[in-house]
Amino acid sequence: MTEGSGENSQELITDFVDEAVESLRPLASHLDAYRRNPSDADPINAVFRSVHSIKGCAGFLGLAAVKMFSHAMENTMDEVRKQKVSLSEDLQLTLVNGIDLLDAMLQRALDGEIETDLGNDEKQLLDGLERLANDCRLEQAPEEILLAEILKLAEEIGATEVPQASQWAMQVQQLVEVYRNNDAEEKQEAAPSKPNPSDYVGVTCKCNDEDISSHIAGILEVFLVTERGEYKEAAGKDFMRGAEEFAVWADGAGQAELAAALRAGASDFRTIFDSPLDIDATLISVVWDHLSPELSKLEGAPGTQAEAPSAETKQENAADQGSDKSAADSKVRQQKIRMVRVKEEYVDGFLNDVSRLFITGELLKDLHSRMSHEGAMQTLVEEMRQINTAFYAQSASLQQSVVSLRRVSVSGLFAKFPRMARTLCAQLNKKIAVHLVGEETEIDKSLLEDLDAPLTHMIRNSVDHGIETPEERKARGVDETGNLWLKAEQTRSHVIITIQDDGRGIDPVKLRNKAVEKGIYSREEADHLSDEETLKLVFHAGFSTAEKLSDVSGRGVGMDVVRTNLAHHNGEIFVESKVGQGSIFRMEIPIRDAVLVIDGLMMKQNGEDFALPFDHIREITEIDPADLSPVQGSQVATIRGKTYEAVELCDILDLEKHERQPGQKLQAVLVGCKLGEVCILVDKVCGHRQIVLNSINDILPETDKIAGVAQLGGGRLALVLSVEDIVKSLGEGVASV
Repeated sequence: MTEGSGENSQELITDFVDEAVESLRPLASHLDAYRRNPSDADPINAVFRSVHSIKGCAGFLGLAAVKMFSHAMENTMDEVRKQKVSLSEDLQLTLVNGIDLLDAMLQRALDGEIETDLGNDEKQLLDGLERLANDCRLEQAPEEILLAEILKLAEEIGATEVPQASQWAMQVQQLVEVYRNNDAEEKQEAAPSKPNPSDYVGVTCKCNDEDISSHIAGILEVFLVTERGEYKEAAGKDFMRGAEEFAVWADGAGQAELAAALRAGASDFRTIFDSPLDIDATLISVVWDHLSPELSKLEGAPGTQAEAPSAETKQENAADQGSDKSAADSKVRQQKIRMVRVKEEYVDGFLNDVSRLFITGELLKDLHSRMSHEGAMQTLVEEMRQINTAFYAQSASLQQSVVSLRRVSVSGLFAKFPRMARTLCAQLNKKIAVHLVGEETEIDKSLLEDLDAPLTHMIRNSVDHGIETPEERKARGVDETGNLWLKAEQTRSHVIITIQDDGRGIDPVKLRNKAVEKGIYSREEADHLSDEETLKLVFHAGFSTAEKLSDVSGRGVGMDVVRTNLAHHNGEIFVESKVGQGSIFRMEIPIRDAVLVIDGLMMKQNGEDFALPFDHIREITEIDPADLSPVQGSQVATIRGKTYEAVELCDILDLEKHERQPGQKLQAVLVGCKLGEVCILVDKVCGHRQIVLNSINDILPETDKIAGVAQLGGGRLALVLSVEDIVKSLGEGVASV
């Protein structure tokens, strides 16, 4: 395939990169889990499989640099999972950095940069990876040393212009003999005679009472034809394929050691297969030495008298098989979950269709109401009511389905932050472990995009201000590696994002002194602040406790931006901190559906229709005009013992006022939001109605106090009021007078 060849190629690359980046996200945590518990091989196997898949697909798509880099990473991971190399902390960090570089290479490929050679960063990392792997290399088994010597010899022979077949064949023979002599004592303690591949021909072997002769036959052919001097490349490929199929079966049957031996043998054969050496019986005897000990344990294997398993053993094996089968079935179910990429314009068009469906429902509702009042046939009215009820149920179900199309998991948003945190720590000579929780949480795509900037500020500040240097952490008796937790969760009404670290924490005394120094508070005012009030100073514009400026933070820019960005979504941010224990920042953002169908309180003012979102309604009541009291140029109303500013809707929207009849009571709606509460006076409260909120920003972008417009029956429209804008226009001090 040519590099970047055609639109189809780029589309394939886009699909590949999307899946590859997704598979890279959990690898850092997998490596950490394996280093802490090497007895559990699942995490390191998952890392190996992911990088191995990326290597294969990259080669198919012509991404040469990605293939080379992932292949080198894969080799080291393979040695780690085979326990030839121990996973030290430094090696783990280098592998994680390698995963970050691989991610960056994939992103460049997504942008159309098809690289054929590795860059300096990639080369330096691979050099360091090789050095660390050698430092962490464990004692090798004799056959592994033999295989390495054969490979080295093959490279030397391949470098000569005229290979001397007899010379290298003799050297290989000598290597094998040395290996066999050195290993003789151990072999003597084993079975008196080790079966040869030909001994298995025609023999029925069983495992867990299942006949597996066909699996054994699938791996024998290469040894048999090679013994006859008739080796062909097809036989070698059949062996590698058969060994993998046999290993998959062994995994499912709970025969982990047999599966490991089959994969080790296939790996050794692949090494010889890819070398310039001609394959002969002497050479692949190394492969047979891997397989023979496990094959000889099978029931019916030549040269062995396998004991019949006890009833208890059979029962345990059956239970293991059932457990493994359940796990396998679970994996199959997980693999069936596929992602469908939908263009956003298509989703938006579908959302508009759903909006029209709700409008149609409102028209039907209005028609039903008029038919009832006009005395139409009762049978027809009842039928219309039933149709309308079913229509609303279907509309609600469809609306929920469509909303899910715009929801995406936060894993895509979270993915970049571990790498960003590690990069910043490297600049600051710090160590950090990033823990992601709740990555499967799904939120609306537009909210996800708007959270990127606030989270970036939060992570940078946590790394710079929160996490200490290794020396400082050791001095206070904790692990030199700091921890950062990024957590997402969703309640019925809010998305909650939490950023937590176990660093130095925020010192309230230091904040108060800085506030006095900057003239935000006097010394007396600062001393009267509680710790909770003091911590809120971190969101003050231009406020920073950093003693010196850096490329990371300390310029007093960032935390106030976080609060401002969240305010656009009616979100809030809270902070908790204890000196020497760390800090917690919690962002709470209300959930807003992509198709905004809201419960509205319908009202009349000057004969026109208006609506208030029910989420902001605190109370609905009547007020006698005589009960309104003037206070500093405004009027206030007392409701249930509390006093609130009372404002007529006419005054809020600059509408014409009509004279009221003497003694006429006012309809009052007490509304509230995080900015405060206010009592809105209207001509009439009409009741509850479900409405579709349509934005008017494209038509009237400068309009405030109006959240949108809703279409009612009979061609009527209702303006939907924005409680936040109304309260803000009256001043943030309207909570209570």
